[in-house]
Amino acid sequence: MSPIGRGSHWAGPLLGDRRSFGGNFFNIPVDTLSRAGSKYKVRYEDFANDVATAAVLATLGWTVTAVGIPAANAAAVNKEGGFLLLDAGTTADTGDNYQLTAAVAAAAVSGPHESVGPQTSTITLMDDRELYFSTRIGYAQAAGRWAAGTGSKFVIGWLTADAALMTPTDGTLTVATGGGIFFHVTEAGALNFVTQRTTTPVTTTIRTRIDDATSATVVGNFLELGFRAVFDDADAAGANGFVEAYLNGQRVATHVNSLPMSSTETYGISCEVVNGPAASPNIDLGIDYLFTAISRPGVLRQVV
Repeated sequence: MSPIGRGSHWAGPLLGDRRSFGGNFFNIPVDTLSRAGSKYKVRYEDFANDVATAAVLATLGWTVTAVGIPAANAAAVNKEGGFLLLDAGTTADTGDNYQLTAAVAAAAVSGPHESVGPQTSTITLMDDRELYFSTRIGYAQAAGRWAAGTGSKFVIGWLTADAALMTPTDGTLTVATGGGIFFHVTEAGALNFVTQRTTTPVTTTIRTRIDDATSATVVGNFLELGFRAVFDDADAAGANGFVEAYLNGQRVATHVNSLPMSSTETYGISCEVVNGPAASPNIDLGIDYLFTAISRPGVLRQVV
């Protein structure tokens, strides 16, 4: 008979295994994913309801800004497909910037979609706090596989309000003062993890190429991306703490200090997708889900 049988009570922690829950983080307490009684303020968007256009997306808290002058660009959710499809269109070095930094329209407040931002930071707001971010993305690039200087580029993560996260012509990061914690795919197809406190990004390359043969034909090659950031002691103003990056459930990078949210800024989940140069335009990015969890005040430092 099982040692935990009928009438028994398990007093230990409830731990989640990514093999069961499909999440980025191995052995996170299950209450991270719950609401009632959780130690975290949890927000989750699974894109299980239709969104017809980018204009509708804007009523749900997204700020949508064109990068350059795109043509045939689009954003939509088909609930049967189950993900937000961001299409940068057909013009080289153009696309769109999407940030959850706006208010939800009154008509959408009671709707089925979540608002997972924005978060206004002050010097002390994130002291002794913990931030989780997780997403699952797929991608397709119409003109073939990534190669040096020919591919499309995108950014996704937790960033300061900024409608120009990259230089459109080459994908170089141009994140505004305030920075963020995020993932960046370059024109060469490298997947980088970045933390930026103010204006200087600290970057780790996780993969040198993210594509395979199917990347030119269908939104596939889904990757689970996530991070856990801990803002240490009473020194958020000094950017102390650490952040761990996760890829498909495995920890792949750790950055010490250089954390953002050290001044008064507005942050939110952000994504910017931009086509490559003439040799390789037209990227589609599919976002399966978006998840954030911010620890409640006082959780990390407890008095016994």
